[in-house]
Amino acid sequence: GASLTGYIRSDLLNVGSTSGSSSSGSSSSGNSSSAVAQVRTYASPYADIRATLENGTKVSIIKRVTGEDGQQWTKIAFTQNGTELEGYVPSSLLK
Repeated sequence: GASLTGYIRSDLLNVGSTSGSSSSGSSSSGNSSSAVAQVRTYASPYADIRATLENGTKVSIIKRVTGEDGQQWTKIAFTQNGTELEGYVPSSLLK
């Protein structure tokens, strides 16, 4: 089958406290607070978190489902630390 590829959307993720004072001297310390998406074991906001993906992580979209919460969820596959994993993220997080 055709494998779709998606990307995690940063603008829809909750990133802790976004302080308006962004230091203009962009010191690339590599540890910038990048947005993350929590991948859950099944399509529910109460499911266990299987993995945390950083913003921009490339994922393969398997299928879309309606979760326990009535929201659209997307089953994705991704590789983390060399391991192929699958899980669910809210569809709103995907571009």
